Amino acid sequence: MKKFLTSYLNLSFLLTAFIFSLLITDKGVSENTFINKPDFKFEKKLKDKLCSRFFPKPVVRINGGYANGSIAFYNLSISNYRYYHNKLFQPAPDLNLCEKDENASRTWVHIWNQRRKELYVICNLKKASDLQNLWFPICGDELKKTPFIRVIIWDKKCDRPFISNLIPLKPVKPKLIYPKNNEKFSNFPRTVTLKWSSVPGARSYTVEIDCFHCCKENKWCRDVGKVFHIKKALRGNTYTFEFPGAQPGRWRVWAVDKYGREGFKSEWRYFEYLR
Repeated sequence: MKKFLTSYLNLSFLLTAFIFSLLITDKGVSENTFINKPDFKFEKKLKDKLCSRFFPKPVVRINGGYANGSIAFYNLSISNYRYYHNKLFQPAPDLNLCEKDENASRTWVHIWNQRRKELYVICNLKKASDLQNLWFPICGDELKKTPFIRVIIWDKKCDRPFISNLIPLKPVKPKLIYPKNNEKFSNFPRTVTLKWSSVPGARSYTVEIDCFHCCKENKWCRDVGKVFHIKKALRGNTYTFEFPGAQPGRWRVWAVDKYGREGFKSEWRYFEYLR
């Protein structure tokens, strides 16, 4: 019985080897076998060490921006850019071209809103340090529907997206129009009308006026932790006030959106009443 089983197993092995040999062609393994064709794209990914390397989610900071008509331009930076390898931003002409740019990098930066709608794409970065200075535009109508954004650093070669948390998108700073910086006045009563530009996404504006000598001699009120005058909930782009004395003053403006979030503050602009 033992001898019979041994002979049966040997015969089965030889029969299996014969059948398998019939499936082998002079060009290699037949397409009809259970062995799949090699996935060259997958093998290419395996050879690229960046495809298996860990990269953190981007830490995004909105540094400010400006308005040009109904369009707001925001400046972003990725605080942890040093954790991203420079090779991620090498030119990749073998990938889909971005805006017909043959030098588009393998890794793109996508800007999404809170509903994952794409707002903008940046595809021509050259090195990781370029992540420190990113700009993107957004029109006023879209801004009203976009309280938050996400930034996605997307390695197209490995198809690996690195997605940030939601970032609040507050209004950009207004442009100050009148009076000009360091302007001097001699009119009395000391009445002046401030003017500034509109900001996309603003529901109202806040004006702050500061006074030199008013809270402490040779000091601005802000410098000693006090506020001289603030006017909130202004619906227009002007504000008229009367200054208290013949001394220097300064002013600044910021927008407030429909969510009650204060935007970026403008720079201080200085003036002086001579009498």
